[in-house]
Amino acid sequence: MEQETMWILAVVALAIGILIGYLLGGSGRGDDQRKRLEEELNGSRTEMDRYKTEVAAHFQKTATLVNQLTEQYREVHQHLAKSADELCSDAKTRAALEDAFYPRLEKAVTDEAPASSPQPNPDSDGGAVQASPAPEAPRDYAPKKPEDPGTLSANYGLKKQPDDASTPPQPDPGLPETEVTDKPKA
Repeated sequence: MEQETMWILAVVALAIGILIGYLLGGSGRGDDQRKRLEEELNGSRTEMDRYKTEVAAHFQKTATLVNQLTEQYREVHQHLAKSADELCSDAKTRAALEDAFYPRLEKAVTDEAPASSPQPNPDSDGGAVQASPAPEAPRDYAPKKPEDPGTLSANYGLKKQPDDASTPPQPDPGLPETEVTDKPKA
């Protein structure tokens, strides 16, 4: 009988051990969670790849449209220039149109031609003389003299202080007279 009790206790202990192992180990829950996370990761990767493809396609289409727009603008500009040449036979009108269609940089005013010197205006009748304003330098620009130090030099902005021994200290003008004269003697 003792043998039989031992076998019963062994089987019961084995059953309890299996039950505890099943409850603590989750028995399959880890695999399910791992599979779910892998599927979620693969879904995120697929979505990211799709998004990258959409962005690349968007920018490629944008570049194509901008190139088409540039070409159409060029065609319109050429059409207007050609039409202006064909339809405007007057030299003054043609010169004005050329200035409008093909802008040029104007030469800077030199010392030989001051800004206030009158210049002929081609648009007016009879060659009347009209003063044209000269371009100004930017107002935030200050030219540097050759003998002045540059802003990157070590002593830029530093001024020499006068000798302190020759100048007596001056009282503060904001203090009342009584405070200036009633200084404690040290």
